[in-house]
Order: sequence, then C-alpha cells, then structure tokens
Amino acid sequence: MADSSSGRTLLSFWWIFCIIMMATYSGNLIAFLTVTKDKLPFTDLSGLVAQDKYQWGIQGGAIFEQIFKTSEIPEYKKIWSGVVEYNKSDTRVLSYIGDEHIGKVLEGNYAFIVDKTFFDMTMIDNCELAMPLAEVLQLQYAMALPNNSPFTKIFTDE
Repeated sequence: MADSSSGRTLLSFWWIFCIIMMATYSGNLIAFLTVTKDKLPFTDLSGLVAQDKYQWGIQGGAIFEQIFKTSEIPEYKKIWSGVVEYNKSDTRVLSYIGDEHIGKVLEGNYAFIVDKTFFDMTMIDNCELAMPLAEVLQLQYAMALPNNSPFTKIFTDE
C-alpha cells in the first residue's frame, strides 16, 4: 500500500477503473453469448424460390404484380408461377390489403414481396418482421406539380 495520500488516491482510482472495466467486459460477454441472432431462411428471390417451406405473395394490383406477371426474367417467372399456384388454395396471396399479408407473415412460413417503403413503415410497429438484404426492385417515385408551383423548389431541394 502506498504511504502518501496522493499514492493512495491514485491506487484507489486505478482499482475503481479496473472494477468498471471488468464489469463492462463481463456484461458485454454475457450479452454476446446469450443473445442469438436469427438466420433468415433465404436472402434473395432465388433463395425464396429454391426452398419449399415458405409460400409467398404480393400485393394485388401493385406494380410487383405487373412486373412478375409480364417479366422475361426466369426468377421473376418462378415467383409469379408460385403466386398463381398459392392463389388456388389461399386467395390472400394476391390481396390488395397489405395488412392481410403482414398477418400471414406473422402467422409463419410466408414471405411478402412488397415495396421497401411500405415495409419500413410496417417494421416501425412490429419488430418481429425481418427483411433480407437483397432488394427485388429499386423503385423511384415522382410527384407531379403544376407549372410555377411554390412547392417546386422545396421538392427539388429535397
């Protein structure tokens, strides 16, 4: 033990620092070892088509329906043929109502192919949902404004 008060103070701070570091390390180690990260069953459309556990659906009347229905891309053709097949037993796979699809996703073994903006808004309310990293389509949005609109500058700048 140190003889001077400054030595004792330094030693005390050193011990407090060591205890805090040990507690932080232990807490992080325990948290890392106890929390499991769920692995998604597929990460893109080809993985979705290749598996047989999950059914999938799209929002009826939306752009995805038209794209998958008319596309020449083999992967998109497989997605559309799956939607048509699943629609024979459950018409909700082509429902116009997005919340019906979300309900099916929460029931399990169902994938909903939807616009990222809709999905992001839905994930705010429901943390049980997960989105694969691969995007299906990158859609761009546009807004029409009348000539000489005061909002043109605002939308152009944003």
